[in-house]
Amino acid sequence: DIQNRNRGIEIGPFYGFGDPLPKDNLDKLENAEEELKSLSQGFQSPWKNVFLRENASKNKLNSISVNNGILAFATHAVTPFQISSVEEPSLLLTEWLGATEIAFKLNINASTVLLSACETGWMAYDTAKPILDLPSAFLLSGSQSVVVTNWSIEDEATTVSYTHLR
Repeated sequence: DIQNRNRGIEIGPFYGFGDPLPKDNLDKLENAEEELKSLSQGFQSPWKNVFLRENASKNKLNSISVNNGILAFATHAVTPFQISSVEEPSLLLTEWLGATEIAFKLNINASTVLLSACETGWMAYDTAKPILDLPSAFLLSGSQSVVVTNWSIEDEATTVSYTHLR
């Protein structure tokens, strides 16, 4: 996206979702709000485009038009059955948002999706039944690129990294 900006290609708005309310024994993400604030400022986007806690809902995500913009999530992610009630890779908003719902019920059309959560690059390799992963789900939803992690990340570390980008 930085290369596109340098070439004069218009990048759409920035939207951020995160700092979910604690659920399923997962800890509160103390630094998610600061992380999204840093990203919002870095993309010169209004704070009103950042949705936190009870405002970080599937309904809000479905109601915005990201078209060629940046969509960032600073939240928890889980792999299948990491939590007994979650059968597919999912992100925590006010409730779990699964890969199938992202791929087939949302029309994201983002230039870039940033998934700042643990193991969002997880893929099923040796399973009898194919499982849709989060990066593929966002690509199927119309996004052009997805930035993920393949490991567990610390909440504070991502905030420090994004703050240094400003």
